[in-house]
Amino acid sequence: MFDLSEGLASIGPMARARLMAERLEPHRSLAPVGALLERARG
Repeated sequence: MFDLSEGLASIGPMARARLMAERLEPHRSLAPVGALLERARG
């Protein structure tokens, strides 16, 4: 699992909003967020 605090510091507001939405809806898959974080890290 990725480190949320590290991820939030390195991604933009749109990705952060998406991450927050995923956290509020735990029944949804976190895979898209993980992919976003990996892309944001380069």
